[in-house]
This record gives sequence, structure tokens and C-alpha cells, in this order.
Amino acid sequence: MIDLPPESLQVQEQVIETSMQNCGMETADFIIQYEDILQGFEILIRDGAGVDASQFPCIHEATRGQFVSFENEGMQSAYSDYSYELIRPVILQSAEKELRKLKLLKSFPNRADYEDDLQFAKALERLCDVEPGSALKKFHGKIALMPDRELSFQAFNSKYGCLMAALQFASARNEIDYVFVGNGAFREAPGK
Repeated sequence: MIDLPPESLQVQEQVIETSMQNCGMETADFIIQYEDILQGFEILIRDGAGVDASQFPCIHEATRGQFVSFENEGMQSAYSDYSYELIRPVILQSAEKELRKLKLLKSFPNRADYEDDLQFAKALERLCDVEPGSALKKFHGKIALMPDRELSFQAFNSKYGCLMAALQFASARNEIDYVFVGNGAFREAPGK
């Protein structure tokens, strides 16, 4: 964890607050709070802020590198989509580079050849020498990466690094929508 002097955090908070006001919001429209676990600020935009999608570029610039959330689920979803579109080219380039390094780009499965997402997911597992159906599963109606629960970070990277690159590549090309299910889901919803 990086320890910052309290005055540094106060200055950062003030800069964010002023920048958010420049986006057309009043101080009462949002809450700025430093979160140790995130090692950054969370900016919560309240329901009554009257924010619309036209303000997303300003909000993104005002909160660069911080964590933005909205009380309104629809706005949260729209902002998440907006943010993802900003980083999609970087994700695509990085995943493509990794698949090329693994010499798997030319043999990457064509999404149109599979009748549904689960069949395509199994093709991605085969591409990466992961037993089909062992890591990618249906979970609450979505394709979920559900890795072995007891792996260290290094073991996870070794076993699923290729699959992560394949999922990122396919997702950035709008070929699959996936979620990552970590250990917390098993504690919250055993047996699902």
C-alpha cells in the first residue's frame, strides 16, 4: 500500500471536487471518499445529480484513475459501457499480442461457427488446452470464468493466462460477454 500524507489526499479530493463541479454538478450531487482497499478515491454520484450520458467525458476526465459509481443502476451500467469503450482498443491490442506470442491468433475460433456462447466458450478452452467446460460455465445466464478456487496467482496465470487473453480478445470484438466468478461467489451462493 502506498502511504500518502493526509494533506496530499485532501488536495487530490479538492481537485476532484472542483473538476466534478466543472462538469455541472453541485457538491451535494456526489460523495468523494478515499478507500484503502481500492488505494484510491471512490466517487459516488447520487441519484438526484441529474447526470446524463453527455457528461460522461467530463466525469471521466475529472475522476481519471479513480473509481466512479452511480446510485442509479441504469447510469452505472451506461457509464461502465462508456468506460469499457474507451479501453476496448487497448484490451484488444494486448490480447491480440498475447495470442500472437502463443501462436494462436491464426487458429482463433470463428464465433459464427458456433450455435451459442457456451459452445464458443468451449472452443476457446480447447484453443488454450483447458478441458472444455472445466473453467467456462453458464452462471446466472452468462458465461463465467470459474477457475480452480485454490490456485496461487502464479498457478492461475500459468493455467488460465491463455484463456484470459482469448476471452479478452473475443470480448473486445463483441463475440462473447463473460464475467469472472471468484471465491466470493461461492461463499455467497453455495451450490450455484
